[in-house]
Amino acid sequence: MNEYRNKHIKCFNPSTEDRSLYAKQRIYHYTSPRGLYAILDNSTIRFTDCQFLNDKSEYTHIKKPLIKAFEEIKSDLHNDLETSVMDLLSNNFEQDDIKLEGKSSKQSLQSIKKRYYVFCSSTAQDSLGMWNYYVKGGNYQGYNIGLSISKLLDCFSTIKNPEIDVFYGKVIYKERDQINLLKDLLLKADQDLEDKLSKAKSSEDISLSEQEVIGEVLTFIENYRLFFKDEAFNNEKEYRFVIKLPLEFTPNTSDPISIGFDVKNGVFTPFCVLSISKENTIDSIMLSPMLESELAEQGLKRYLKLKGFSSITIEQSKVPIRY
Repeated sequence: MNEYRNKHIKCFNPSTEDRSLYAKQRIYHYTSPRGLYAILDNSTIRFTDCQFLNDKSEYTHIKKPLIKAFEEIKSDLHNDLETSVMDLLSNNFEQDDIKLEGKSSKQSLQSIKKRYYVFCSSTAQDSLGMWNYYVKGGNYQGYNIGLSISKLLDCFSTIKNPEIDVFYGKVIYKERDQINLLKDLLLKADQDLEDKLSKAKSSEDISLSEQEVIGEVLTFIENYRLFFKDEAFNNEKEYRFVIKLPLEFTPNTSDPISIGFDVKNGVFTPFCVLSISKENTIDSIMLSPMLESELAEQGLKRYLKLKGFSSITIEQSKVPIRY
């Protein structure tokens, strides 16, 4: 996967992205009035721990297209990748990152437990399907904020902690697209392993080659599994940002990341927040259909001025809802 500004910021599916257009591309985060208030009041956006997302099957969804991908390329594989990958693929929400520590002969492998936090947005600017998530008491009570992809990535680029990774891109919904992407990954991994094995000179070389390739496949799946969703959610046209944080993360003053907890539906829900720049990161706010538009717009304008957001335009949804 390609990089944005540094090796810790990675695009999930570069073939679907045109980085030259990032300065013009906008995504839209739909949220409740309370959610919008928190974003503006603190100049932050919130990422929810993936275990606590509304759709609890998201994290495990990738197994379905993965099994089908293996079935379709079984006759083309030189090595039994399927057994190793499926046996090692975990449903555990805590993932182990392995790295070398120490110098020269004193190096040792260290395992760091990490978790994934998700910020959900949409490429759809004014979607009835998305507004429907914010109906309360028979009325629409939601907003969406328009964000510049480029400016948001700039906010991530100020992260200094080398143990933090960021992934971003469009969610894939069509099962055929998911299967094809995984087939490409597995066939390339199989060929890489075949090339390494042809150069191996000992049983130790063979074992290390197998571990390396299987590790790369599992790393891809673990890091990008949250970009695969069931096709039933296709109308959401989701564009995601995922932060991978050490479980024992301790924020410092130089990083724009902090962590906390909220209570949702009686459950203590962990999250992390990213500090954003007030300069053009958010460039628009749209009011949902049926919201008391004139009063809502006047109150929002005054609040934006108070908080120093000087370049945000306010729009009203054009979805034609009578009542």
